[in-house]
Amino acid sequence: MAQIFTEVTGQPAVHKPISPEKFGEMTAPFIGPAFRLDAQKMMEWASVIPAGKVCYGAMEYKKMEDSPRELGLKASTFEEWLRRSGWKGPE
Repeated sequence: MAQIFTEVTGQPAVHKPISPEKFGEMTAPFIGPAFRLDAQKMMEWASVIPAGKVCYGAMEYKKMEDSPRELGLKASTFEEWLRRSGWKGPE
């Protein structure tokens, strides 16, 4: 993700892995303490998502074109989302 972010935005990005527990601790002040475990579990799943899958492992990449029918919106890659949203990182 860091490489894709840098390529798309021109902003340097560095990936510094943290544990799912640390992610839960860091996000709790922003999303509320009740969601600490949810944030942790989300990162635990993100660390084992099968290759070739999108939508947090719920869909095969080759089926992305089916996503509007199945999900009600078009699934996208991180690169596509960055380009579409124009997000350049924290200000």
